[in-house]
Amino acid sequence: MKHTLALFTLPVLLTSALQAAPSTVSLKWNELGAVASGRQAIVQLQDRSSVRVTIRSIETAALAVTVADDLHPRYKRGPATIPREEIVGMEVRRRGKRGRVIGTTVGAAAGFFGGVGLARAAVNHNSAAVAWAAVAALAGGPVLGYVFGSRSDGKNTTIILLPD
Repeated sequence: MKHTLALFTLPVLLTSALQAAPSTVSLKWNELGAVASGRQAIVQLQDRSSVRVTIRSIETAALAVTVADDLHPRYKRGPATIPREEIVGMEVRRRGKRGRVIGTTVGAAAGFFGGVGLARAAVNHNSAAVAWAAVAALAGGPVLGYVFGSRSDGKNTTIILLPD
């Protein structure tokens, strides 16, 4: 039973190990397109507020975005343009798939070995409850691995805007 618990905590530990540290870069406005265009971001504004957006394009005087929520008092859900003067910086998120692949694989292995161990215990003790726990371990391992792996996917890049 101790081994089963250890196998289910492995994806949690792997999640924290897979998360990459966010990087910080300083860019001028004209260099922003290569890093941020088409990405999800949190844009920090001069008034110390932030807006969660998807960046559509970078224009010379503004950032064309799709706002993701209604939390900001001025920028509401939907298409918007944020004037260049209002933007201090942003945090851009790039999503990958490595964490989901590793998490699902580790979760499947943990679920398999945990489920096999519980199934053996169910046969030895003739217990229906332990048999159901074995089924839950077999099904839940890959699902938990995917969820934890998904949390570790991607890389955040903090962009500090430099004056031109």
